[in-house]
Amino acid sequence: MMKKFELDFETREGVAKAIFAKLEHVRLGDWLTPEGFGFSKAQHNFRDYLNVVIGRFKYGINCHTISGKAAVKKNAFPMTEVAKNAEEVIREHSVPSKVLWELAEKIERWEECFILIDLFNIVILSKDEDRMISLHSSMPDGWKIGDCVYSRYKDLPFFNELVESRRLHKAEIKYIKSKSRLEEKL
Repeated sequence: MMKKFELDFETREGVAKAIFAKLEHVRLGDWLTPEGFGFSKAQHNFRDYLNVVIGRFKYGINCHTISGKAAVKKNAFPMTEVAKNAEEVIREHSVPSKVLWELAEKIERWEECFILIDLFNIVILSKDEDRMISLHSSMPDGWKIGDCVYSRYKDLPFFNELVESRRLHKAEIKYIKSKSRLEEKL
């Protein structure tokens, strides 16, 4: 049993330390998250834990439980115009979960978890747009950390739209977060 520790999901450092603690727990052979990792009785594997912890930190939303349609309605993530009006949409990681896990397996210090935070990006696509993607669980050959997180979409018609949506979405998120912190002080 892992001893309890203080969690801080409001800062990059706190999130990185929580991810590293979960990673160490997985390395001890227990994939499901016990109490003491920021959830009462919830049981999450490593991928789900990233969706919850990084999702709440970066987007203010639990990326594990929100559906694609709810994400469109809330304008929760970068998305294409087609996805905004599509009957069927998909919420996906621009850097696949499998790639994030492969990187996580090599992490030796909590500070290296900042890489996972930076690479964790969610997008909303229509099902038709998703079918255009040829790489579903990997990044293009030659891709490395520091390259564009949208590299899988580079030659697809919605690439530039996603990049622009991400830029606008980040500005909106910053405003909402700073506004809510200000409101808390009043």
